[in-house]
Amino acid sequence: MDRLQKELGVDGVYIDQISAAAPEPCWNENHPHPVGGGDFWYDGYRRLIGKIRSNYLQEGKILTSEENSECYLDLFDMQLVVNTPHNATDCRIRPVFPMVYSDRVITSGFTYSPLSVEGMTDGDFRYEIAKALLWGSQPGWVDPRYLMAEEAAVEARFLKTLMDFRRGLHDVIYGGRFIREMAAEGDNPLLHAPGFGDEAAVLASGVGNARRQARLHRREPRREGPQGLAAGCQALPHRGPLGQAHRPLTGGKTGKGPNRDRTERRRDRTDRQKKAKLN
Repeated sequence: MDRLQKELGVDGVYIDQISAAAPEPCWNENHPHPVGGGDFWYDGYRRLIGKIRSNYLQEGKILTSEENSECYLDLFDMQLVVNTPHNATDCRIRPVFPMVYSDRVITSGFTYSPLSVEGMTDGDFRYEIAKALLWGSQPGWVDPRYLMAEEAAVEARFLKTLMDFRRGLHDVIYGGRFIREMAAEGDNPLLHAPGFGDEAAVLASGVGNARRQARLHRREPRREGPQGLAAGCQALPHRGPLGQAHRPLTGGKTGKGPNRDRTERRRDRTDRQKKAKLN
């Protein structure tokens, strides 16, 4: 973490798999968690990322991870969404996640981008990045070998146009709530996107002011920079600001905190159970 920030000067660090990989059960009876169960996997990641944020991540830098597992949403400043299964017939992607979390999570990507020039230029890629824009995600996560090919000049220009447009909508994207996707009525023909199916040519998103709709009151000022919005909501006291709201997970440099206390209580309970068996 230190070398990436100091030697390479990166603005953010991507940690693969955390929000994507399912936990594995542990059957070791000597570990301080229920055999074959417990929240040790989740709890361990929370303490790990908490320590990274408290002790290593520099001010203004961000952490991202793969996918959007709900239990880790508050640990990362942005999450890459690409593993969504889909096909053109009976598996369509619906915007359920942005409808629930759009005002709490920053995402990037949509699904895997084409890995050939032919796939890049047949409409698939333009469909993906248009959907990403409509659903509030940052378009991208693209293999530049195919996007920068001469045959894909239209696709590259289309991505640049969408990013220029999105840059002027930060207050909406990082503070609003995605309500639903809408298709224009009238002369709106269907287009076929390979791998996704038929879709109306003209689509739009309905976005509302989340805090005004819920009659919430901001207690903290807006923060500039990659960490987006800093808003404390009286109606949702258990939710904090986007991204770096949960830096104190470890209680500073001591490694102590509510999660650590819970782990120690489990360990003590396990020790008592072992002693009871011996007796």
